[in-house]
Amino acid sequence: MLYLNGRSGTTYLYIHLNNDLTQGNDNRGRCALDIAYAVRDGAAVTAGEPIGFNGDSGDQDGNPGLHFEVHPNAGPPVNPFGHLRRARRPLFAAKPGSEFSLGLRGKLVGGGTGSVTLEVVRVRQYPGGRWLTIDARTVELAVPAGAAVASSLPALSGETVRVFKSPVAVAAFTTKAKTSLDALVGTPGALQLRRLSAIP
Repeated sequence: MLYLNGRSGTTYLYIHLNNDLTQGNDNRGRCALDIAYAVRDGAAVTAGEPIGFNGDSGDQDGNPGLHFEVHPNAGPPVNPFGHLRRARRPLFAAKPGSEFSLGLRGKLVGGGTGSVTLEVVRVRQYPGGRWLTIDARTVELAVPAGAAVASSLPALSGETVRVFKSPVAVAAFTTKAKTSLDALVGTPGALQLRRLSAIP
């Protein structure tokens, strides 16, 4: 488990973190850096920064899941649902400063003046990773010179941002970049388009 002590006096508990060394349920890991948690004991962290790895330790063995508790003023737990609804949701998980690129699937809903707007429903992180389904969310990507855009897609150039009345199913791939909080949560323009193609 991991205890996160907030400046406000609220304590957050993350229970049943990872205890496996392989993709299987081997239970050979321990409560250690880069196995159960992603930051050193006593480290200061910021919102959106990965702090632990989901797992199946303890009596959750074989059934991965997170037991999450919120304790205002280090008191008894309260229902965390309201806190979770207000949280900014990351698109992917990665250590700050690590190199990544993303695959995004969804619909092209707008574009122009150096950006494209997608309604994203699936994300894949590179290196490694697999396609994960997420709750639909709008992501605006910057379009640098040289980005490859399929000729079958609506024109994305021009001085005005256009909203497409008939969204097109697309796959977008971002350029390699260093992980930042803005990239993790998909802040507009934080991700740069490398390639955009239509999905049949």
